[in-house]
Amino acid sequence: MVQVRRVSKNCPTSLITVTCDTNIIQGLPTSCAVKCQQIILRDYGFEIAENDLCIIASENGWFVPENGVRMQDNGKLLGCFGVEYQHSQDNSIAGLKKELQLQHRVMVNVNRSKLVGGLLDKHDEACHALIVTDVDDVINNTVSVIDPANGDVNRRYPLHRFIHAWKDSDYYMLSTVTPALYQYDPTSKMMIEI
Repeated sequence: MVQVRRVSKNCPTSLITVTCDTNIIQGLPTSCAVKCQQIILRDYGFEIAENDLCIIASENGWFVPENGVRMQDNGKLLGCFGVEYQHSQDNSIAGLKKELQLQHRVMVNVNRSKLVGGLLDKHDEACHALIVTDVDDVINNTVSVIDPANGDVNRRYPLHRFIHAWKDSDYYMLSTVTPALYQYDPTSKMMIEI
């Protein structure tokens, strides 16, 4: 049985407390896209265990533990809970910024080796999902992400390195259609209403 708790705007804050940043770390080496969708669902008021989402995705053929989630299956877990999304390739940094300004949640696929290891990595597979939280292409030239591989809530990467890693997915982006209701505050370790 899947446990789903719907958080409403009328709930006391104590019911939506997140205890620690370790909740950001993916449970399986291949469950990054499932974990990203879990984090997005939380921002829309749904608290569902990653394991339960892996079961739902596996039963529907969207997640294979040995391989992960195919890009075309990203978002299908969101759809199960009524969170509308859109996804496409050939996106731009300006497109990412536009979605973030609308308070939509944004998930991308990147080549993690190139993102973490730098520009010299020859591996050309974009098999890692991240949530983009900020794009600063004016002052610091960085992209901030939530990375479920290591539990980083606000990891900043140089813009050029992010673009190089993002290119391997043909600039794939999934974005929600409506603004999120909540946002995780890493300082207080709580969900706050936006």
